[in-house]
Amino acid sequence: LSAIVAFLLALYSSCRVDESPKCSRVFLNRSGLNLRPVSRRSIKHTNTDLTGSAAVDAHLQEMMDFVIRDFVYSWYYKISSNQQFPWEVRNCMSRAISILADRMAEVDWVPLLTKGLVDDIASHLRLYKLARNRSRSPLKEGEARVAEADLESLFFDAEMEMEGNICRDSVCMERDSELKYLQDLSDLL
Repeated sequence: LSAIVAFLLALYSSCRVDESPKCSRVFLNRSGLNLRPVSRRSIKHTNTDLTGSAAVDAHLQEMMDFVIRDFVYSWYYKISSNQQFPWEVRNCMSRAISILADRMAEVDWVPLLTKGLVDDIASHLRLYKLARNRSRSPLKEGEARVAEADLESLFFDAEMEMEGNICRDSVCMERDSELKYLQDLSDLL
């Protein structure tokens, strides 16, 4: 019982509660996330300057309207007519898009597209050709090919040889590993 009381006191001290009659939603204080605090003013007036380009921002705003219409209003109006939650969803999407746009502005696109991406594609094609040639090549005398040695396993074996100790077969072939990788990637971003 004392643990529950301590938890509730800790929760109460780090949160502020909107006491309007239609909404008892809790706003968590997330100071470690580097996000602007949510205030009534920022909820009422959404961020219209997302990327710095009016043409792009207009289309992003339209897409956010569609997302909120199709994925929030479709079920939320059955629960409440209060506009605070849909506005906060829009505010969160606006902040996420603004952060993404800021990070994309920091990328040096010319070397990434002309060197990094081209090198990665060329390496991938080399690995594919090597695996394809290995799958088609006749066996040498005394050599046995594993029955399960399909193109994909030959590709990842060649990747292991080329990259050293890096092999991405579990991420590419196993759903749980892929999900874990994507979760780690999203945590990193």
